[in-house]
Amino acid sequence: MASEPQPDQASAYDDKPPTAAGDGEKVVGDASPVDFLTCSFEDQPTTVMAEKPADIDDEAQDEMAGGVDPSQVSIDWPEDLQGFIVPTQPDLEALAFFEGGPKFKVTICSANIGNKMIRDMDDWVPVCPEHTDLVVLGMQESTYKVKKEDSGSDEEVVSSDEDADSNSETEAEMTGNESEAETPRASAASAASVEEEPMLASLEGQTPRGSRRKSSFSGSGRAPRKSVTESVWQHHTSKLAHQVGLVTSWALYTRSHARVNVCNRGHARIHAQRLQLPTPRLQLGGNFVLLEEKKAGQMKLFVYIRIELSEQTGMVTNLVKGSENTGVGHVLANKGGQAISFTLNGTTSFCFVNSHLAAHEGKCDKRNSNIQEIFEGLANTGRFGNKNLDIAQYDHTFWFGDMNYRTALPEISDKKLKHKVVTDWVAEKNYAEIAAHDELGREVREGRILTGFHSAPPNFRPTFKVKRGEGVEYNMKRTPSYCDRVLWHSAPRHENNIICSEFTSCEGFITSDHKPVRAQFAVTPSPVMEIIEHVAPGESIFPQIKFSNLKGRDLHRADGPGFKSDPYVVFLCNPPNLIPEEQRKITTKSITQTLNPDWVDEPFFSLRARNYEELEKGSFTLLIMDRDWAVTGGADDTMGNVTLALRDICKAGDTEEGIFTFEEPVIRYGEKIGTLSGTIEVNTPGPSGVVPFKHSARCSTTVAAGANLGCKCVVM
Repeated sequence: MASEPQPDQASAYDDKPPTAAGDGEKVVGDASPVDFLTCSFEDQPTTVMAEKPADIDDEAQDEMAGGVDPSQVSIDWPEDLQGFIVPTQPDLEALAFFEGGPKFKVTICSANIGNKMIRDMDDWVPVCPEHTDLVVLGMQESTYKVKKEDSGSDEEVVSSDEDADSNSETEAEMTGNESEAETPRASAASAASVEEEPMLASLEGQTPRGSRRKSSFSGSGRAPRKSVTESVWQHHTSKLAHQVGLVTSWALYTRSHARVNVCNRGHARIHAQRLQLPTPRLQLGGNFVLLEEKKAGQMKLFVYIRIELSEQTGMVTNLVKGSENTGVGHVLANKGGQAISFTLNGTTSFCFVNSHLAAHEGKCDKRNSNIQEIFEGLANTGRFGNKNLDIAQYDHTFWFGDMNYRTALPEISDKKLKHKVVTDWVAEKNYAEIAAHDELGREVREGRILTGFHSAPPNFRPTFKVKRGEGVEYNMKRTPSYCDRVLWHSAPRHENNIICSEFTSCEGFITSDHKPVRAQFAVTPSPVMEIIEHVAPGESIFPQIKFSNLKGRDLHRADGPGFKSDPYVVFLCNPPNLIPEEQRKITTKSITQTLNPDWVDEPFFSLRARNYEELEKGSFTLLIMDRDWAVTGGADDTMGNVTLALRDICKAGDTEEGIFTFEEPVIRYGEKIGTLSGTIEVNTPGPSGVVPFKHSARCSTTVAAGANLGCKCVVM
């Protein structure tokens, strides 16, 4: 259960969704796909290790930190046939969907805030972004302690930086965070006096604490006497802006000064000066509203949508949210994940997952376990689509956050030497070598987590562990690593509908020992299949497919150690109405006590589509379930699934045999566990466009004659 911040804690930049009125072909360009996460260590050039340094002075440390301009980096990444990593591609469409463009433009911003007060988020969250439909913010370690100090007759709330930085190594192990005592480097932000309350409680539609106090400003430029004044100002500003939709003078926004005029029918004008604590909504400007949010302890997920889209009836549907804590007893919310999913424009489903995984080197298995727990926990809420599948069932799923996976150099035991080897690669701009030793890549390549997810190559310096402040200077106690990530997964029928146009780190962010990351995507709306109620002219039946020779091998042991399972297969079609209603409940028979079943069932399905161009928009998911024979009526357990795109299956429609064979890994909560193979006999139009397809060439009209597809022509 997520814990709410206590009175002595502040949540970094909360916001609230506005109250709704009424009821409630992967493009990789000419370059070959490359993948630092799936290239084998053995395939990399032999690393020449430097001798162990006796001592590293400050000057050498500065040199090791590197002075690389990421924008000037050009890397020849090793070719990888698995294609986990795809190059970033230019977005050739200028207009966003809300402007009449053909694609949804999505920006994802992820940051470990460092449990510090943010003075400036310009380098992380875009200021008043144009040509953008959705902005998604994921925050980790986004709360911090505050204390009150008396200064004469005035009362001020200040950030307790000293307390936040005083965690011992023992405390870090207990909490899973890696904060440790260090003196922040001098910066303009740290030098500035803290006068406002860090917790901005001005939530639209919600009365903030102290909102009865006077909300006007003298305009003298003097700091407010009470820290709650800014909360009152933002509360009224946000509320009026939402109700009236008139926000002017936004261009006057700067890092240390803002003056926003909000007019409510000419009767209200609020001036705010010396704004020092930006919020995401203020940062994005008056053209975005908060669609939904999910908070759990130190972790927060916000989804902002363009106002023009939010005001369109039916633009956003199936909006749900949930979370899974992976701290002690699945209650402590210092680690875990939050998810928000919805459908845009009635066609394209999205799911966004913000995560914070277990810290420290040597904890890779724990991080993997966290991911499994998040997958399963979100599925068990029953809110995210089919509860027997997982969040990867959406058209596009994005997973991001402080995932804490490290640069793995197991052959080097000395920490100083390991640090020097990696910082030397940084200085040489050899980011591909660092990425080739990335833990996350190794785990994905070996099928232990996030199977089917993709990422763009990190053409920038590792995001962890840096000293707080301007620039990038690495802490000697940790190996520089790509801890902060943005990954995505697209359903097999939709992976050609998305490109990543940017993936970068935000090195101007100064409050944390992580540098945030930002990614931008252009997503083509998912095509809608035309379902027909009657067969095509010249045909007596709909196109058909028949499954046979289904075999599972080394499947998940759903009943626990010492027990086997009783697997059967459920056939899920997407879209569901592609097949007749009576066929939507077809399953194989269960086979008892085995992890290597051979099913003799040969189910067939009629596909209510006119041609190949329509069929290629669909897919079949073969969901393997474990039959629970308990007399107590226990629920059947998921053993994993395989999804096959009809565009691949129906290509066999152009062949003489009309046979499609497959052998695919079974995926359970992102992990490969076993395989499923089989044969699909195809009696459908193929890509050649021959219509009508030659049904009579493969099927007798009498069951007694032994129809090739088990066709029921005589009864259909």
